[in-house]
Amino acid sequence: MKTLIFALLTLLMLTNSVCADLPAVKDRLRMPAIMLSPTPEEWVRLHRLSERSPQVLLETLDRYIQACRNGETENNPLAPDSWTYLREYVLDRLGDTAGPEVIPALETFLQRWKTEAGGAGPTALNELSVRLVMEHIRARQRGRTEYIAEMFRWLKGEYTPVAGQIQIRSVRRQGAPADALEQYLKEMIVGTERAWRVIEAARALGILRVKQAAPLLAEKYHLWKDGWSRLQLPYLVRALAQIGDAPSLFSVMPHFLKDGWMLQPYLVDYLEPGEVDPVWAYWQARTQGMSLERTVQTIVQRVAEGEGGFGVSEILSYFGPSAVPVLLSLLAQPPAGPKMEAAQATVIRALGLLRAPEAVEPLRQTLHTSSSWWIQKECIKALGQIGDVSVVPDLASFTGHADRSMRVAAVYALGDLKSPEAIPVLLRVLREHPDEATRSRAAEVLGLSRQRWLVPVLVYQTMVETSDLVREYLEDAIYMLKKQTR
Repeated sequence: MKTLIFALLTLLMLTNSVCADLPAVKDRLRMPAIMLSPTPEEWVRLHRLSERSPQVLLETLDRYIQACRNGETENNPLAPDSWTYLREYVLDRLGDTAGPEVIPALETFLQRWKTEAGGAGPTALNELSVRLVMEHIRARQRGRTEYIAEMFRWLKGEYTPVAGQIQIRSVRRQGAPADALEQYLKEMIVGTERAWRVIEAARALGILRVKQAAPLLAEKYHLWKDGWSRLQLPYLVRALAQIGDAPSLFSVMPHFLKDGWMLQPYLVDYLEPGEVDPVWAYWQARTQGMSLERTVQTIVQRVAEGEGGFGVSEILSYFGPSAVPVLLSLLAQPPAGPKMEAAQATVIRALGLLRAPEAVEPLRQTLHTSSSWWIQKECIKALGQIGDVSVVPDLASFTGHADRSMRVAAVYALGDLKSPEAIPVLLRVLREHPDEATRSRAAEVLGLSRQRWLVPVLVYQTMVETSDLVREYLEDAIYMLKKQTR
């Protein structure tokens, strides 16, 4: 990826500075996770094994059927090792790599899922996802050129639907016919197929790094960003990140990052093996060829200008200790812009993530001189992450703050210090603070301290505590301390 912006300036700087870009990654199958969650280990294992044969993927689907029979698929469906996510990844991987010989096996899998899984059997939407995998496999067998052309057709809504192959089970309530409901479900599946084909096509074009697809994906992003189709936007962005087309990323990512609320439903989704996180890809394109100092300055400046701060602190922390001097200079003199406070908060979070000891004094000074509760809270969190016990008095002074969120941040930061010197402060908050929510958080933090000697202290506190809420937290804390120290 190359950026034309700042190109001449970059060439001049390279003669006297070290080229940084974003840091190199050690394992290309485990890319840095910023917007999305880290790639599950099991996915990496299956990815490597399936490069030789799809058999391991089919065996995983067999294990899934057994897990359905045993009632194991209902446990924590959002966890990275959940069967729900694993099943979907295995099906996607089959669509990417398997030949037509696995289609009968997928038909068998669907049939077994319907007949052997009981209450965990497939919904109509589950069946639709499997049938789209079969469509992928058939399209791929016609060669790369035709496969890409087919994915373009899916993006444009030009395809033969498979929704009609899916039987809607008759639904009756109190003996009444369910014709209207069945019709609604059929229409829903047709609409879902349209949306899923766009998502699957975007994903396939991203995996294949089809640069010609980038303008169309960006165009669809802007067409859909204000309508109901906006739920598909994260998938378009993910595809653009894999393609790595800088102009298209520059076109969509600033809008996407500003609408941070829209990211929330997708933060539980996981990077696939080898997938580039969209936020990482964007800043890589924005800073390509710059020195480390210029890269850090550019990123923070753009946050100050309102270009979205989501994940930026994490990006900056990947540079390691080398970035600390630049970050400290930006803490002392934040870049000007309408979002200057957001830029300063970004710098503070990065220093906390880096656990930079040289940042303790500057952060302490900012904590006590800033008039912004946001900046103060970020300083409190960062000081807790750095773990220097000298800040215990500073954090203790904020446990009596008028604002509850500030008090709670100070309590959590004292816990982050992992220092015996913080325990007396937390016990004082637990015993004396008038706000039960603040006392509850103090009990929670003490429960995570691994200080077993606290058990009888907390047991006594349960007997004198007047709040039912705080007593519940105390009981949990006692349980955690006993569990942690076994």
